[in-house]
Amino acid sequence: MISDLDSRIRDRAHGIPRQPGEPTGLGGADSGAPRPGGSGLAGGPIMRGGRGRPTMKDVANRAGVALKTVSRVVNDEPGVTPETATRVRNAINELGFRRNDSARLLRKGQTASIGLIMEDIGDPFYSALSRAVEDAAHWNGSLLFTGSSDEDPQREQELVLALCARRVDGLIVIPASGDHRYLLPEIAAGVASVFVDRPAGLIDADAVLADNVGGTRAGVAHLIRHGHRRIGFIGDDPHIYTAAQRQQGYREAMAEAGLPVEPAWVSMAKPTPDSVRDALTAMLAGPAPVTALFCGNNRVTILALRATAGRRMAVVGFDDFELADLVSPGVTVVAQNPAEMGRRAAELLFGRLAGTRGPAQYVELGTKLIVRGSGEIPPDLQDQAQDNGEDHDARDDDGRDDDRAVGR
Repeated sequence: MISDLDSRIRDRAHGIPRQPGEPTGLGGADSGAPRPGGSGLAGGPIMRGGRGRPTMKDVANRAGVALKTVSRVVNDEPGVTPETATRVRNAINELGFRRNDSARLLRKGQTASIGLIMEDIGDPFYSALSRAVEDAAHWNGSLLFTGSSDEDPQREQELVLALCARRVDGLIVIPASGDHRYLLPEIAAGVASVFVDRPAGLIDADAVLADNVGGTRAGVAHLIRHGHRRIGFIGDDPHIYTAAQRQQGYREAMAEAGLPVEPAWVSMAKPTPDSVRDALTAMLAGPAPVTALFCGNNRVTILALRATAGRRMAVVGFDDFELADLVSPGVTVVAQNPAEMGRRAAELLFGRLAGTRGPAQYVELGTKLIVRGSGEIPPDLQDQAQDNGEDHDARDDDGRDDDRAVGR
């Protein structure tokens, strides 16, 4: 619904005369609105008749100085007396003038902006990484634009090329695609690119990665040290680099301990409540169910904890997550450092933008096993005896468990 005031403003725009008794101040000839370049009323802001943002020429007219003088003040250049500079700054404040950084930077071939493409900005892991990149961008005088690929290669490419079309100076990408040759023309045009969490596909580019294999191997070995022999693994889509790397670490740890891996003990699929529940159903079926579980990322861990609520099972997850230390027992995790990954990626990117040359750099960051309780739950005595090929019902004369019978 258009108000009477809106109608009068619209009528003034179309040249319809003011009606008798209609108040002034709506843009008419006697409304008091200054002409372009005028001084306004009582020192108030200039109304520029719909011409858009005030320009440096408007500031020069208001301050009564040359255009070059305004330029020097705006860009903090020498050659202006303090009194004149004060007058120019007062005019800037009165007019609400803002420097057009886009035009200035484009003349220099830069936009002072970078792009960050992640899988899902809502994931706590990526939130921490994004904040670290944002902080680094701030210290380097750049703006950060972010987008979520949702693990879709086509969406990743569309987001990346849209940012390149807006002339970002550089990109930090958590890749969903396995082929990044589409970026070669942009890289050749000077767009610096760094990949995080996963390497670029089919091109040579800077990358900051975590030790996925080593971290998983350490987590599974931790479960083995606490007596587990039947350990399940639930990962993510096997086409994802980190998911495949973590499955490799699981298999290496089991092989090093001389333990078999049954097909039903491994699930590799995009984690959903149904997929995780089905995987656990298969792992816990039969006479020899798994006694421990390694989860390939924080989403899998949370889904697995919900699916096993009330069941006694040792769990270790890859990736820390909020409240992991507050549940009972606390969740033992193999923690990455997403903030450090983001910081190192930004450091590489701004180094390239500053002129660093040379071959692609690969930075691999270590992980940390955080012990909280869930990964230290031992197998039941029956399971432990079964794994050792012993009689779990053997007891000594006073009814206590025979240590030899249960293999302790």
